[in-house]
Formats: sequence, structure tokens, C-alpha cells
Amino acid sequence: MSEEFETAISPDLASDEQALIVDVEGFEGPLDLLLTLARQQKVDLAKISMLALAEQYLVFIEEARRIRLELAADYLVMAAWLAYLKSRLLIPVAEGDLGPSAEDMATALALRLQRLEAIRVAAEQLSGLADRAAVRGLRIAYEALAWGRHVDTFDHAWRIVAAADHPALGTCLDSFHILSRGSDPAAIRSIPGERIFFLQLADAPRMAMDVLQWSRHYRCFPGQGDFDLAGFCRHVLATGFAGPLSLEVFNDVFRRADAEGTAVDAMRSLLVLEDQLRPGTVTPAPPLAGYAFAELAVSPGSGPEIARQLEAIGLRLVGPHRTKPVQLWSAGAAHVVLNHGDHRGVHQGRSP
Repeated sequence: MSEEFETAISPDLASDEQALIVDVEGFEGPLDLLLTLARQQKVDLAKISMLALAEQYLVFIEEARRIRLELAADYLVMAAWLAYLKSRLLIPVAEGDLGPSAEDMATALALRLQRLEAIRVAAEQLSGLADRAAVRGLRIAYEALAWGRHVDTFDHAWRIVAAADHPALGTCLDSFHILSRGSDPAAIRSIPGERIFFLQLADAPRMAMDVLQWSRHYRCFPGQGDFDLAGFCRHVLATGFAGPLSLEVFNDVFRRADAEGTAVDAMRSLLVLEDQLRPGTVTPAPPLAGYAFAELAVSPGSGPEIARQLEAIGLRLVGPHRTKPVQLWSAGAAHVVLNHGDHRGVHQGRSP
């Protein structure tokens, strides 16, 4: 296996009496090295011989030691684990052994290698797409969907983007896809801000249901659900992110509502979120203690009759508003406002 090192270590350096501290063939870690060795078997990773792979790795590590190459600790930990796996594969299991079987251990390692291989393939494909985008002055933002079949977490998506290492390729972070899965958003801080190309915000009520249907029907504006969007945004901003954001909201109620009113609500939610990101600029809202009043829209014909009914159940007329066509009726802590204004522009089910 000495030829494995000759491309990375010159004869002069290899003969030096002092140990060398270098990357092993440029591998990112022991699993990356294992995958390269596995490819030499030229078989499907699901059918690979873990015994042969363990032997290859141990020979590789022994050759590194022979030329006094100082290896990172994780390479040696992997070597010890593979030596243990090899012994389990070769020696019959003692009766009463409650640990995982050698076959289960080998299967788990094969799955990890398959996942790493998938990351490499995805990175190569996205890099090719980014090449085409760069020629046209465009950039690609790769996003993980919470219900994704192969990539469903933001950190997995970031590993693919990082592996591609292309200036026209970055990641897109969506608060719903991250928080709906219960992922820890603190890990976002490990992503360089310049590699976050786009930020999508959505709140949602906590619901025990299929995440795809949850996303398509119950997203709402920041502050209207149960997600900690202020905390989420603090993690994003800590990366140095200064790019664009959008409200990525799918909601059956919003689809049927007046577009202008919905847009106003969206802007209000962003202003409140902005204030939350600047502690001390907003006085905390007082705790709610019930309803201040109920408001009834009445017409010239129904107004007198409703007033008589209010009087009959014990409410009294406090008086009219000084500038608006409304009356206040009260009885103790119960208050009813009769609105005599023009209600022709009021849609059914909405306040005037």
C-alpha cells in the first residue's frame, strides 16, 4: 500500500526522522477513506464484504505507521473498531453475548457508507448545476424539505453543499422545515453566512399530523404560531447572514381572505419580529384577563330592537362615543358596543 502515499509524501519527507502531521491522502476523515477503499471492490455498497474492507483499512493504517505518518485520533479509533468488527466476523459469538451482532454492526457501517456516497453523488450533480447557473449569472440555493425522501434536514443539505464547494451554490433555510422536525437550530451557526443564499420564515401551531399536510395548510405569519422564530433568526443572524428573506406561508384561511388585509398582517408580523430581535425596544404586552367588550354591528332597523334586548337582560346605556356612531352598554364587567356605522363594505364574518 506504500504507493497510496507516494503521491502525497515526497521521499525526502518520508525519510525524515520526525513524525509527519499531514492529511491522509486528502481524506476528510476515516469514513471518507473507508468509502474510497470500498470503491476499489467495485461492488454495490449494500453487498460489499465488510471483512475485506476492514482488512484493507487496517493494512492502510499499518502502512501509515510504517512510514511514521502521524494519524489523527479518529483514524485510529476507526482502526480499533474495525479490528473488533473483524474479530466478531471471524470468531463465533459466545453464548449469552447481549451486544449487537457482527452482522448488525457491518450493516450499520454499510448504511453510513451509502449515505456518504449519496452525499458525494448529490454534490457532484449540484456542482454541475451550479456551473450552468454561474454562466448565466445565477445562483442555486439547495433546501431540505421536512418530508424529503433522501435529504430531510438542514444539516444534511449543508453537508452536500459544503462537499460541492461551488461559489454559485448555497443553502436555503426554511424555519418550518427545521422547527417542525424538532431540529436544534443552534447548529445553523456552523454554516458560513455567505453560504446561506435565502431565508424563508413561517410560523405554525404545534399539531400532531402528517408534516406535509401540516406545511401545506397550517403555516402562518411569525408570532401567530408556536415556533420560536425570534430564537431561530438569532441563530441565522449569528452566521453573518445579510441576504434576502421571504414569508413562506401556505394557509387555507389566507387563501380565502382579502389579499390586502393579509399583506398588512404579514408586514405587521415582520415588524414585531424585528422588534423582538432588538431586546428592550418593546414593552412586554400585559397578560390578557378576558374580553374588554363585544361589538355588534346594527342597522337602523335592528338597532332599537337590540338595544331593548340589552336593557331587558340588565345592561344600561353608558353613552355614545364622542366621534364615532357607536354606543356603549354595560353591566358590571360586561360591556357591549353597538356599532351604528355604515356596514355596506363589511364582509360576512369580519369585524367592520
